[in-house]
Amino acid sequence: MSKDLMITPLGHMLLTRKKDQLKKAILETQESLVDLTQGDSGDGFQDGFLLETQTNVQIMQNRLREIKAFLKDAVVTAEPEQKDTVSLGHRIVLTLAYPSGEHEWLTVVLTTTHELALLEQSLLDDEIPVSPNSALGKAIYGKKVGDDFSYEIETGTVRGKLLKIEIWKYAFELPKFALL
Repeated sequence: MSKDLMITPLGHMLLTRKKDQLKKAILETQESLVDLTQGDSGDGFQDGFLLETQTNVQIMQNRLREIKAFLKDAVVTAEPEQKDTVSLGHRIVLTLAYPSGEHEWLTVVLTTTHELALLEQSLLDDEIPVSPNSALGKAIYGKKVGDDFSYEIETGTVRGKLLKIEIWKYAFELPKFALL
């Protein structure tokens, strides 16, 4: 199964919630459009507003179609069985050394691209979501604690080392605050 079609249980729940919110927003916006089009026409401002609102509905409908298609084909991942090899649903502590000479420690959670924008409230303050399709994600996917890795950026090569791998529990236990 392609990692592009996988999603954590948390991501699935959040994406389903986003789908429901889009459906509701589209319905409400379409209802308001009906009310607006039944009023006086010929006002340039109103015509512009109607066109912009119709465009926004189309954008929401396109996003809704994308979400539905992804959810239809996506496989909800189980908690990773491999606890020592980086895969989706892991929380990873690592160090990075940049070409500029700067160093930093990061805690990243490896999650699918479809989940990235939805996870903000589910992350701890020090956690950064990373897609396995990103340069960093590709560099660490499949690595073990103690492994070195590198990836290219515009200004040179970033080098890193994996310090700790653990299960990102929030992705699989569906915390109470995520259900709100």
